[in-house]
Amino acid sequence: MAAWRHPGFVRGALGYFGHMWELYTLWALVPLLLTTMARLNGLSLSATQLALHSFMVIAVGGPGCVVGGWLSRTRGSLWVARLGLAGSVILTLLFVGAMQLEAGYGLLLGLLALWSLMAVIDSPQFSALAAGGTPVELQASALALMNAIGFSLSLVSIALLTPLIAAQGSLLLLSILPGPLLGLLALTRRVVILPLLTGHRPGSPNDDATPAYYLHERGLDGHDRATQRLRHQPATPVRQPAGWRDGGGRPWPAGGGGSARRATL
Repeated sequence: MAAWRHPGFVRGALGYFGHMWELYTLWALVPLLLTTMARLNGLSLSATQLALHSFMVIAVGGPGCVVGGWLSRTRGSLWVARLGLAGSVILTLLFVGAMQLEAGYGLLLGLLALWSLMAVIDSPQFSALAAGGTPVELQASALALMNAIGFSLSLVSIALLTPLIAAQGSLLLLSILPGPLLGLLALTRRVVILPLLTGHRPGSPNDDATPAYYLHERGLDGHDRATQRLRHQPATPVRQPAGWRDGGGRPWPAGGGGSARRATL
């Protein structure tokens, strides 16, 4: 629970929770949405067609995550996470609007696939954000807790929303919208709820106007590493693998030992 005192972890975790409210509920609804889309256009999908179209809509997330990872190398995980959440908000509204207007099946299928892509493109980035805002000695337990809460939220979302949408129609897809909206809010620099969770006040000496959660630097072994931005805190002994650099760009000793300020965000 100590990780919740670190605003960088809290932002990443809250963004992830909003993402998890949306993603698996959307994928659980794909066969139902495809059937509804076909019915609106006077079509009937065979079991094979339904399975293939469902697979296509969900599988687009694979290359989507690859693209998101590639973008994170140049634009950063925070930028990709915001892109995915903002895209999810926009595609939710576009898809619901197109369903209400009874648009053609091809257009609806394209919008649904694009929505699925935007819903998952940021998925790997939340762990990077949360880890980058957490002291190294807390990262494993913090990420385990974050994932447990996130998948629990997915179970709640699926259990609550899928029967509601199946019974009341596609307009109730808007009930998915609070997830990415609140996740996007959490990834802004100043969030009102953060002082309640962390005791951190925006504008305090530890608050930085730079929106990056971590920096990428090239280690001595030639590989890019995610190194945490150092803040003004008491010195704490830490150990890092050989080839890492500290926040000032100085190489760590070959044995990985050393002393530095605790890396927090």
